[in-house]
Amino acid sequence: QFSDTKMTILNGGNVGIGTTSPKAKLHVVSGTSGATWTATSGTTGVFESSTGDRSFVTITGEDEAELWFGDFTTQAKGRVRYQTDTNVMSFWTNGTQKMTIDASGNVGNISNVGIGTTSLTTISSAVATLSLGSIVANVSGAIAFQANGTGQAYNYVANNYLINQTVAGIGQIFYGAGSEQIRIHNTTGNVGIGTT
Repeated sequence: QFSDTKMTILNGGNVGIGTTSPKAKLHVVSGTSGATWTATSGTTGVFESSTGDRSFVTITGEDEAELWFGDFTTQAKGRVRYQTDTNVMSFWTNGTQKMTIDASGNVGNISNVGIGTTSLTTISSAVATLSLGSIVANVSGAIAFQANGTGQAYNYVANNYLINQTVAGIGQIFYGAGSEQIRIHNTTGNVGIGTT
């Protein structure tokens, strides 16, 4: 080997570009110093950058393909996995699985999405499933409801009250037991209980 070696092929078949010690079937190093780690079983490629937090590794196992994002100390800080036998896609952040998209779908072919759980039949109640924040001390983040790109109603917290707000011309209807129970008229503001 020469001091300016550009590519190395080891006896075991690992190929190194920019490194003389490839840790996987394909190990690419960009720059003179990048993050390194011991290759995990099934690793097909380790790609390094001279900036440690830009390193990643691709993993291919039986019936699955993964893309791992790591740095100097942690190989799998972030991961994306596609399970080819079940057509399920999963996402990890900070080394923990956070979201799964199921291929089964529901009416309209809209896929089921689980946030805070890997089971798509339940949602974890131990922690906030969806948190909306605000930079204002006494006002929360809001859910906005639009029609044709225009805001029609909002749901948020302000001054210790939960507020359901609609714009002019939009009333509110409350359903219970499958039928309308209360209505706030969209123009008069009159409240009807048991009447529309």
